[in-house]
Amino acid sequence: LGEDLIELFDIEYHLPPAQWDSKLGFKSCLHGNETGINNFALLCHNKSCVHHGHRKKLKGYYTPNYQSSEEKILKHITETKTRELREFVCDGTNDQEAIDLVNDGIATSRPLILRGCANSMPSLQRWTGPDAKEYLLANDPKEFASLFGGEAGIGGLFPLPESLYPDIYPTGRSKFVEFVRHFKEKNYVWTSRGSRQARTHFGTFTNLHILMSEKKTFWLCSPKYARHLYIDFVPAKCPGVTSGGKYFGCDEFGCYHFLPFPDNNINLAVYPRVASIEWEQTTMLPGDVLLIPPFWFHHVLHWPKTPTGKNIAVTFIRQQEEMPKSRFAADIVEFWKAAR
Repeated sequence: LGEDLIELFDIEYHLPPAQWDSKLGFKSCLHGNETGINNFALLCHNKSCVHHGHRKKLKGYYTPNYQSSEEKILKHITETKTRELREFVCDGTNDQEAIDLVNDGIATSRPLILRGCANSMPSLQRWTGPDAKEYLLANDPKEFASLFGGEAGIGGLFPLPESLYPDIYPTGRSKFVEFVRHFKEKNYVWTSRGSRQARTHFGTFTNLHILMSEKKTFWLCSPKYARHLYIDFVPAKCPGVTSGGKYFGCDEFGCYHFLPFPDNNINLAVYPRVASIEWEQTTMLPGDVLLIPPFWFHHVLHWPKTPTGKNIAVTFIRQQEEMPKSRFAADIVEFWKAAR
């Protein structure tokens, strides 16, 4: 494997390897360190770092990137093993059971869709009715502007304005909503007009994602498939640190890892391990709550497929303190197994 990487990356053994350990890893990025080192710079994994890490941690072979036609969008998911995500339906009398299932899902790292558990949130009516545009723009004209005239596929992500807290946290309406209020460390609004896809990635935090309008389809797979998604390889000399547009980075949410290739154009003959992944699928409706545990990979499709809708969700996150030793698949899988 080392010889293969030298040929592919055109590097030499004498290049100094980039260092990555528990003191200069995920936690350092999130919380800083005592050395004064630029934490974000540590996340810039150049070719020598990838080469060094894979000599130790990988037992497979790197397959070069491949671009195929748009006809293969989500082919790797729709033509491989897919099953419906486990679900629970709230009926107004079983909130405690829903809360117990969320806590168990966090403890055992099992995602879950909870149908209608956020139906008591006033946001489901106030953010989607005939006066929604005037109401939302009055609360945050800058951030909500793209929802009412942005470009095709454009999306927004911003902190929930405090003026909208009563729409999310009504008092005395729901035991489950009260649980969400105490669960969250941060809450952010996701918006799009539809026809938007989020590339397959994982986050290092627990995520309760609540849909307010339109639909969203999620495909999720377990952290145990990290190696099947070739996350150890970085195709760029320096992928950068900006969440969303690059391959690995951190922001105020936590740390993310995106796949090192365009995942809407995967040729399974070139990336054969992807075909062995078992995906779990669910389509969210307004009032539904999706639990995404840390390190679970997920791909997201915002509905409608044409950019004519108003897709709004609020995500509630809690960042965990313990982290894997490195960003490499072997350490992520080991950490995930030990934490369950």
